[in-house]
Amino acid sequence: MENMTITMPAIRIKLTGTCNRTCPFCHEEGDMKNIKNVIPNDDFYTCIDQIMKKTAIGRIMLTGGEPTIHPEFMSIVSGLSKLSDEISVTTNGIKKISVDEWSQFKNAGLTKVVVSIHDTSAKDLLSLESIKKNLSWAENALENQFNNVKNIVESGIDSRINIVAYGDFDKTLKSVKTLLNLQKDRALEIRLLNNLVEPFESQEVIEDILKNLGASKINGYQRAGSSNVTNRYITSEGKILSVKIAFPYYLNSICSNCPVKDKCYEGFYGVRVERIMNEYYVRLCIYKQTTDVLIPWMDFINSPTVNEIQKGNVII
Repeated sequence: MENMTITMPAIRIKLTGTCNRTCPFCHEEGDMKNIKNVIPNDDFYTCIDQIMKKTAIGRIMLTGGEPTIHPEFMSIVSGLSKLSDEISVTTNGIKKISVDEWSQFKNAGLTKVVVSIHDTSAKDLLSLESIKKNLSWAENALENQFNNVKNIVESGIDSRINIVAYGDFDKTLKSVKTLLNLQKDRALEIRLLNNLVEPFESQEVIEDILKNLGASKINGYQRAGSSNVTNRYITSEGKILSVKIAFPYYLNSICSNCPVKDKCYEGFYGVRVERIMNEYYVRLCIYKQTTDVLIPWMDFINSPTVNEIQKGNVII
């Protein structure tokens, strides 16, 4: 029987604006070159603590740039573990991290790792880089991604691989099958995401892939305060595949009269925290730089927008 549950939203913390990749489609929200490394001190932890309390958000997601290249990643996880029992990181998995290191992150409080893998062939991965690199770099990067997935599972951390379904059915299907083969047990989740730029074309590709795999739906859940729905399937070979379908949804206070709303693929995507110069800001939109969506954190927690977010008051 189908079971649909509502899951808790998360606060996204951008640990750094730097990355070891140059993907042109990345969420380079705002002006990435001005985003500085988070400093794990009292100012930072007070900021996150107060935002979480004011918004009633209980989960923490660590993002970037590439968050694992932050030199104090372990210290940050350890400090945040005092504020939440659910701390995840989204990584491209290209930095080599051993089983022992992942185990140390787990002991520090990391509860989940999401690895974004865009392609499963070195040539395709290389084609995504906007700065010229050679094939050996791509081969090494892909090997590191697969090894990191293995190491994360071995360390006992809950893990997931995200892959986006673009318009090429054959290419996406090949990648999905390769990733499903990494799933030795259900400790590793493989998730297929729709492409927000071409949501309907992407959805057709996803439906064709599910048919090809002989997939049957198990259950699903919706993220609180959003229109994002994730469904879980079991393939004819007994593999578990989840599919997340996301469409833009909007926060009244910042989206109702927005001049770029008709060109916006994201809408309100959640509460993000980033360090600009020496101050922490809350970002509510990845497109604009205006003061209604990029707000010093102390101003944010005293704004009417906080109540709207707390109530999950969105327009789908």
